[in-house]
Amino acid sequence: MPEESNEERTQEATPRRRQEARERGEVARSTEVNSVAVLLGGLVLLYLTAPMACSGITGAMRYALGDAMGEAVTVSSAPELLVRVAGRGLSGLVPLGCGLVVVGLFAAYGQVGLVLAPEAVKPKLTNLDPVRGLQRLLSMRSVMKTLFALLKLAIIVGVFYLAIRNRFEEFFPLVHAPAGQLFGYICRTVALVSLQACVVLVAVAMADYGYQRWEHERKLRMTHQEMREELKRMEGDPLVKSRIRQVQREVARRRMMQELPNADVVVTNPTHFAVALRYDPGAMEAPSVVAKGRDRLAEKIKEIAHQHAIPLVEDPVLARTLYRTVELGHEVPYALYQAVARVLSYVYQLRRRQPTRYVPLGGEPAGAPGAVGV
Repeated sequence: MPEESNEERTQEATPRRRQEARERGEVARSTEVNSVAVLLGGLVLLYLTAPMACSGITGAMRYALGDAMGEAVTVSSAPELLVRVAGRGLSGLVPLGCGLVVVGLFAAYGQVGLVLAPEAVKPKLTNLDPVRGLQRLLSMRSVMKTLFALLKLAIIVGVFYLAIRNRFEEFFPLVHAPAGQLFGYICRTVALVSLQACVVLVAVAMADYGYQRWEHERKLRMTHQEMREELKRMEGDPLVKSRIRQVQREVARRRMMQELPNADVVVTNPTHFAVALRYDPGAMEAPSVVAKGRDRLAEKIKEIAHQHAIPLVEDPVLARTLYRTVELGHEVPYALYQAVARVLSYVYQLRRRQPTRYVPLGGEPAGAPGAVGV
């Protein structure tokens, strides 16, 4: 059957299909959300850790331009000197770096949760196919990503331009200002412009996240044929299930026929139903059904009963009730105790007499069923 086109994908994705896509690493993730979260988190962390970062950088510069200048620099001591200078400078930036990593992880986890997809990082030879690479490059998804990136860049440039344009007049007089005052002005300006850009970027990230979710749901949608195949995988092929049930019935029938010679009596309809009962007072609390069947199987049960001299008792109501209410191998319910006890009592009395081929009802004990064949 030909595969249906994407326009015909009208069925919602099943939980199994979603789980398989997640295992492949295909989730609705927006990189813009991560970028905005890291940017906002970086601004907050920079505000909180600025004194520590400044102290570390200042200490590194003082050491490099002060104490380190008096040391003899050789080929063997130069790497150690660089490590000491870098260690002093980076010590103040460690909280900022660790904080940014934590913010990025929380942003990714908040979108899709914990995703473990080893299949997504496996090397695939198809990724080296230039034709497929060109198709991916020219696909609608790639075009949309490029347009979105250009739009985002234009928005950011516009925001920065509008924020800085009104501050040009404040900047030029600071050319002759002390370095500390100039540095403070630059930091405040960068922080203000960054906050204004973040407001716009949050809206862009929300739009991108909504688009990613829509695109992901559209990609997961299924055709009618895929839905039928998915149901077959979830529930099993009907032909296979039918064959399994048939084999199970055959196995149960063979086991039933093996247990049938141990029965004490076979209750019949007399033509449509046959139920074999067995009762061992020393080992069983109540009689149990060792075999049952209708039509052809009932005839087979009666035939085996004749071969093993098992009495056949005609009781249509009891036979139908046992067949429909008692499962194979189960004991008869309490409500049928009296009726089954009458049958078994009649059979036990009959065994004490000379067996005959067919015994009519007349002359038999009171309460006996219609007729008995031996």
